[in-house]
Amino acid sequence: MAGRPHFLKVWTPEPTGQFLDFVKDDWLYELWHVFIFLGPRRAEMAAPPWTEVSTDALWLRISQQIVEVA
Repeated sequence: MAGRPHFLKVWTPEPTGQFLDFVKDDWLYELWHVFIFLGPRRAEMAAPPWTEVSTDALWLRISQQIVEVA
């Protein structure tokens, strides 16, 4: 909504570590790690094409993002 303030909460190292410990066995752990430490935009990480993600070779290419057009 236009005009509403947006508040961003930033995790400190302690809750970040707790979260990564919690998801350490998740098959998407590497993507969680990328999201936290490399800082891609939410729209870039919302639906990356699987052809641009390799959890085995540990690489990710961001070539598109989700965009909402009003």
